[in-house]
Amino acid sequence: MKKYEADIFDMLGINGREDSYTNLLKVLFDNVLEYRSFLLNMLFPKEALDPDAFYFETRNKYSRKDSNEKNHNEIPDIIIVDKSGNHFALIEVKIFSGEGDRQTERYYNLFSNDIPDITIHDCNKENIPIRKNAVRKFYFLTIYESKAQCEEFINIKWSRIIEPLKQIQIKNEYLNLLAKSLINKVESSKTIDSISKDMIWNDSMGFGWAKEQNLFKVLKSFCFKDEEIWDYYESWNGYNKDSNTYELKCLFGRECWRGIHLKNINNDNLEKCFEFHYEFAYSPNEDRITVRLDYHLRPYLSISDINKCKFYNKASFYDVPEEDYNKIKDLANRANEIRKNKADEIKNSIMNSTNNDSIIRVKNNSNPMILVKQSIDGTSKKTIEEITKIINVFVKNTKTIIDDFVAK
Repeated sequence: MKKYEADIFDMLGINGREDSYTNLLKVLFDNVLEYRSFLLNMLFPKEALDPDAFYFETRNKYSRKDSNEKNHNEIPDIIIVDKSGNHFALIEVKIFSGEGDRQTERYYNLFSNDIPDITIHDCNKENIPIRKNAVRKFYFLTIYESKAQCEEFINIKWSRIIEPLKQIQIKNEYLNLLAKSLINKVESSKTIDSISKDMIWNDSMGFGWAKEQNLFKVLKSFCFKDEEIWDYYESWNGYNKDSNTYELKCLFGRECWRGIHLKNINNDNLEKCFEFHYEFAYSPNEDRITVRLDYHLRPYLSISDINKCKFYNKASFYDVPEEDYNKIKDLANRANEIRKNKADEIKNSIMNSTNNDSIIRVKNNSNPMILVKQSIDGTSKKTIEEITKIINVFVKNTKTIIDDFVAK
């Protein structure tokens, strides 16, 4: 694997900041004619277009009213239009984050052909009315060509976006350096081709945009294999304020470890609102990986989310009437109290049934959603086999307890 070299974005600390890359795409579009022509041909294939007739805007606010006359503000990442209003493209930019609550569906509902004319205001404050029969395209830009929730969005990869930049000669030296850094960053999203059990753990994690994907790949290959029936998983990265360090994260769960959804519970089945999963956090700076077993409500809600009724904007509550929020808040508080008591029982069962002294019981008052955890230090000196062997023992010593709890 080609050794990764830190680029401008790493040096500025904006490795995964979507807005920064969105701004760079606009600068490239506005200042590099060859790149503008490429992007327009990709967005509007088989169309004869004048590259100088197009306007590129980022993150402007548009409003719409729903069926209840309630106003909603939408802020698309990128809109590209020609000044005659005959061609319109919307691009939702993603790097590490996922799609928000029906985000692409909301954008499509606002800008599709089924609505009255929309006016775009360009940088000169001139109005660009998008004609009702205009060619309208919707794109979802991601690292691995993830699928948008709205089927009208076309999935495109960052690797396609940067391909022409490898050939174009950009005269401005600063913009040229930024373009090269963007190429470097996108190409860093390629996961490691071959992983062996004798590879040093840190070497298997990679760099740039592929880190959490490599963490997932290692765990899926050596811990959570298909025959174990691990139904759902996620991978992401970010800065952990509690530990003051950058972390790669991944979780694995089983469908049978998910109980009744919070919006469907009542006073008679509060204890059945649960979700269990394993969560991993790898910190390169701390040279440590932590594995833990979590016990959430379903879906996950923090105490703050419950007390502030913040769950109203989650996708899983999208169809809940607003007048029911306080009812759900009350049920969530009671379910959460039951969860904390049940968590204490599960922790005792795990600690009484295992001889593994490295497993740590987590006190309820420190973090009630974590049942037990284990830290593995010195990852830069340990092989994948050494680390995954410890992880597999942790899973073996805790999995049966959760299976028994769910079976009851």
